[in-house]
Parts: sequence; structure tokens; C-alpha cells
Amino acid sequence: MKKRSCLDHLPPELQTQVSHYWQDFTAASQRIMASPPPSLSTSHQQAISTLWALSDYAAKLCIHNPSLLFELLASGDLHKTYRGQAYHQRLTKRVATCQDPSSLFSPLRQFRHREMLRIIWRDLVLGAPLKTTMRDLTRLAESCVSITCNKLHTMLQQRYGTPSDPNGMPLQLLILALGKLGAEELNLSSDIDLILVYPKSGQTNGARRIDNEISGMSIKTCFPWDKNEVMLCK
Repeated sequence: MKKRSCLDHLPPELQTQVSHYWQDFTAASQRIMASPPPSLSTSHQQAISTLWALSDYAAKLCIHNPSLLFELLASGDLHKTYRGQAYHQRLTKRVATCQDPSSLFSPLRQFRHREMLRIIWRDLVLGAPLKTTMRDLTRLAESCVSITCNKLHTMLQQRYGTPSDPNGMPLQLLILALGKLGAEELNLSSDIDLILVYPKSGQTNGARRIDNEISGMSIKTCFPWDKNEVMLCK
């Protein structure tokens, strides 16, 4: 799958590590993928070597899930600028059939891995402007957070009813983004700071009522939330 020439453009001190990544990636591709992996062009091999030399995280993503890299290369998304609500629309499609909180974890994780790999490729291989990288990371985080909350709201509404104020008016959970997310300045190592709050105190109006508190909850996490954080929000 790999020719030695794809490492020649790297400094000698990086070639050994990237060569080990290629060995692990080739072995994982043969072990995990149902059909033989596609051949990679020399230009793709060189680009991948550059990516792995600059990002251990990207290399480990590819080794853990080789089909992710092949799918991105075939999709054309590595060279595509996402506009408008592209992240929101793509993730909405992925979680459309999720019926309970536990079913959200896998598609959220897969979506995040795919889009993080795409953003890192565009940053390190294609030289995307810093402003574009920060914008993409911010839009990705916003989509993961808002869609997760909307899905959980619908799921929990079926169990407990609609959160309402003392006068019976429906309430929607508000999500306040602080720090770099709030300023749209996320970078590749950022976590996100959120405050979850209801506009007013009250209760749900279902058969099994629970309180909704006005005081809010502060969460500091990487996106998308892990299982414990999603359960905490319940």
C-alpha cells in the first residue's frame, strides 16, 4: 500500500515514526476492512505521510478506523468548504433514527471523528486559513451540542412531559457557550465550556414529573458529550 518515496519529503527524524504508522495502518486495514482496501496514489500517500507526521491524533484515528480515511478520500469532502448549515444537516441525518440516549453515542462519535480528521487534513495538508479552521471547529461543536440537546429534549419529553413554568407555559433549555466556543475561536485542542439553564424554574407536565431548575449547570467537556455527561444532563 505504501512506497518508501512517500516518506522522502519528511525530515529524517520523522520518517521512522510515520513508517511505523504506515505499518500499523496497513495491518489494521487488512484486519478490519471487509474487502481489500483501495490502492492509494503516490500523491495521497505523500499527503497522508505529511498528515501523520504533524498529527499523532490523526494517525491514530486512521489506524483505529482505516475505512474512515478511505471514505473521506473518495467523498471529495477534503477539498470541500462546508457552508451554511452543512454540519447541522449532516449530523441531523446521522441521528435521525436514534430513539433513546444510548443510541446517540455511536453516530455522534463517528461524526466527530470524521469531521475532525477532515478539518485537520485541510489545516495541515491543504493549508486552510486559521480563521477557516476555527470556524469549522466552532460549527462542528455547535452542531454536536445543539442536535444532541434537541434529540434528548424530545426523548425525555416522552418520558416526563414538557418542562413548564409555574403558569404551565412550555420552557426550552438554553445553552450558553463561554470561552473560545462563545467567541468562535475553537482550536484543535480546545474543550468547550457550557452553561445549561432554563428561563424559569418549574416542573415537567407528564405523569412522572421532575423539576427544571433556573440555576443552571456548568459543563466543561470535549464535544460530543460522553455517556456520563449525557446522563448528567438528564
